[in-house]
Amino acid sequence: MPEQCHIASLLVHVRPDASQGLMDYLAAHRDIEVHAASPEGKLVLVVERSRPDGITDALEQLAGQPGVVNCVLIYHESMTAMEGDQVLTGSAGAPAA
Repeated sequence: MPEQCHIASLLVHVRPDASQGLMDYLAAHRDIEVHAASPEGKLVLVVERSRPDGITDALEQLAGQPGVVNCVLIYHESMTAMEGDQVLTGSAGAPAA
């Protein structure tokens, strides 16, 4: 069976006074990317793991960080690692924007 790649998008709300601590935590995790962040403590994260329970683990670990008010899954996709490495192209064959 080909190796799986699980991509998830999470929405995290952290108290603004605790946001630097969470950003430091995220910087130490190469499989979690901060896609967007607001001064009010709202973050959009992208998580990539090899197993589906890895996404659940990330949710639980993030929810347990100091100052995190809420952490929710907003998107999850499973693909083979080979599919995940392909370049997406538009209808004309050019790379998608």
